[in-house]
Amino acid sequence: MAAKKGKKAAKKPAARKRKTLLRAKAAFHYLAVLTFAAALVSWPAWQFELKQSDYSALLKAPGVVSWDALTNVAYTRHEGKTALRFDDGIQALDGKAVKLRGYITPLNSGTDQRHFILSSRPPTCPYCLSAGVDEMVEVFCKRPVMYSLDPITVFGQLEILHEDASGFFYRMVDAAPVSSND
Repeated sequence: MAAKKGKKAAKKPAARKRKTLLRAKAAFHYLAVLTFAAALVSWPAWQFELKQSDYSALLKAPGVVSWDALTNVAYTRHEGKTALRFDDGIQALDGKAVKLRGYITPLNSGTDQRHFILSSRPPTCPYCLSAGVDEMVEVFCKRPVMYSLDPITVFGQLEILHEDASGFFYRMVDAAPVSSND
């Protein structure tokens, strides 16, 4: 009986070593698969320049303020606080009646919109914001505008918002849609 116990005792360390070796191999294979998957996912970025759709051509029209002009905003420190610094070209538009062309992101349900976000990019869904805060204008219209996936042109008074609680940089009030004939 003592001989049997000795064999079992000798088998236990060998069995433990095999289990440890199998676990190490399994972990190696798992990490190898993860590394391969990560390389496979990022491979297109290495091989090709990924291009986003350029909607800017659809937004250009005579007399329309360009979205590029509205993005000339910087953050600065003033008296220990972070403040917005707008480009002189943007400052000149403050309080002026301007035309903007962009895509509607509705803020209310329904097809008729009086209060919406106008942005330089089409929304990915009807209630999602698709652009940065410097590429969005909060719009308040005199009369309802029909929601559309196509870009629209609106005419109204542009306000620059330096410290608005909404987080927007720009607001257009007394806006009205511009027909394609205008």
